[in-house]
Amino acid sequence: MKREIKIWTFVLGAILLLSSCKTSKVVTRPTDTTLRYVSSKLQLTVPNRSSMLTLNGTMKMMSPERIQLSVLVPILRSEAVRIDLTPDEVIVVDRMNKRYIRASREDLRGILPPKAEFSQLEKIIFEVAEKGDRVTLTAAELGLPTLEKAKVEFYDFSFNEFTMTPTEISGKYDEMTIDELLAMLNKLKL
Repeated sequence: MKREIKIWTFVLGAILLLSSCKTSKVVTRPTDTTLRYVSSKLQLTVPNRSSMLTLNGTMKMMSPERIQLSVLVPILRSEAVRIDLTPDEVIVVDRMNKRYIRASREDLRGILPPKAEFSQLEKIIFEVAEKGDRVTLTAAELGLPTLEKAKVEFYDFSFNEFTMTPTEISGKYDEMTIDELLAMLNKLKL
């Protein structure tokens, strides 16, 4: 049960940190269809009851199509959680507990801030990557003051081209609804 709580605490933090980006400017999708690539390692730290949970992983972005985050089990280095973001949907796969959530922009409309857009997230990632080195974004910087201790660090950036396969979910995974996830998260003390 504790492992499940940690994984879903991370999922909440990741979805909120990476999907709730705020900006004062309106960002539009480029009309140019040229793909741009950014990849990096990441370290995500989120509150977990009275302590903090830190997990490592990778981020790949093929703009303007897809962003994939892969978070690894600390010692085994196997994928624990994958988050696949596109302009139209979010897929979160919990590999440890064989569950997933697939949510469209419409499904997330009442959950995320009104101005949360894929293009805003792309813009933030490009800005972070251009700074290079190790860059930390806090929850407060992303417009999430209630998760004040949460942060995501990006480092070891690359702009080299790569291939990325959209996340596919096999029949051995059970689907969770957003409402089920929110109900479970409301029982946790973040």
